[in-house]
Amino acid sequence: VSSLAVYNGKLYAGLGTDEFASGQNGDVYVYDGSTWSVSYNGSQGAILGLAVYNGKLYAGQGTATGAGDVLVYDGSTWDTSYNGGQEEIFGLAVYDGKLYAGQGNDPGNGDVYVYDGSTWSLNNDVSGIDATHSFGVYNGKLYAGQGISTGDGDVIVLDAGNQVNSTKINFS
Repeated sequence: VSSLAVYNGKLYAGLGTDEFASGQNGDVYVYDGSTWSVSYNGSQGAILGLAVYNGKLYAGQGTATGAGDVLVYDGSTWDTSYNGGQEEIFGLAVYDGKLYAGQGNDPGNGDVYVYDGSTWSLNNDVSGIDATHSFGVYNGKLYAGQGISTGDGDVIVLDAGNQVNSTKINFS
């Protein structure tokens, strides 16, 4: 299980792995309090992130080139919200009324995209960073955890207004 989220009173679990995915196991299961069942039967290797935004469930997926998409579920139907060009959408987060998605798996592909409810746009083009894996909101700011390779372990701060703060913490 790569991700969990609560949506419409039920627990959703994104399955799969971003490393060495064998077979197509990028499914989303739903738990109603007594039974697990398949909500989405995926064709990708993993559902790596789940988030609820504007009354819908969003799922980041992928493990192959061009498979880094964001799916959206309205309670009855799954559809594609963002058709990405990178390998994976790792983390999803809601901040300041927008949905953020971290992508990548190769040098220079660790970009952050933002969805305002109608349009996806590039929020942060990070040169040299392999991937944006996680997000956290702290003291009114959005933090993004980045990196895969040695020396890539950075946390950047994204301020409101789609600007990147110069604060960068390296954990290499």
